Amino acid sequence: MLWKIPPLDQFIFDTTVFSYMIFKKKKRRILGANGERYVKRE
Repeated sequence: MLWKIPPLDQFIFDTTVFSYMIFKKKKRRILGANGERYVKRE
């Protein structure tokens, strides 16, 4: 099912996804292999 997403909601969604991706990368860099396993489990 498709519906129109208001621009503001779309912006918030994009920002949230972008922030999450950066957070995931930083976490992986800090924790290394264990971090990757931890992120995948989440």
